[in-house]
Amino acid sequence: MEFDQKIDQGAEAIIKKIYLKDIPLIKKIRISKDYRPKELDNKLRFERTKTEAKIMHHAKKAKVLVPYILGVGQDTILIEFINGKTLNKFKKIPKKIFEQAAFYLAQLHKFNIIHGDYTFANLMLDENKNLYVIDFGLSFISHDDEDKAVDLLTMLKSLPASKARVFLNYYKNYGLEKICLLAKKIQKRARYENKN
Repeated sequence: MEFDQKIDQGAEAIIKKIYLKDIPLIKKIRISKDYRPKELDNKLRFERTKTEAKIMHHAKKAKVLVPYILGVGQDTILIEFINGKTLNKFKKIPKKIFEQAAFYLAQLHKFNIIHGDYTFANLMLDENKNLYVIDFGLSFISHDDEDKAVDLLTMLKSLPASKARVFLNYYKNYGLEKICLLAKKIQKRARYENKN
């Protein structure tokens, strides 16, 4: 028997905590968009669901801890429930965890995975202090360094300036200085465009 409890909803998906035989799981359901023709909507939701699951599997090969996928349907993914808190809920983050967050992003980028929303809201620390990357709903594969730089900027913009510098240094230490330089160039370009 399945019991469920809605725990979150974004623009793309509804997240529910469900229980199957007393085992807690996460059920992520992609939301149907009324403005799209039904056939196209079904196709897009299926493709994006399948892509998300594939990328999560690919992330494991990159030595990035992600929840296990237990099933994939037309518009649904069943995922291991992680009992923990996202990093944005912590007042202080240990140096080791901060460094691991940078390592994970570097690893994703080395495997050409763009997370799409890599922030502390999508990094979860479990009860045993294991760090997980969650919510690959906006992720995609890209060999383009600019995509990686924009992904890095998403994290940097979400942090106070002093923490962003520390994160950038950790990330750079994993051999991705070229991406760091490109991120700075994109940031300068954006500032220039905003002035004009």
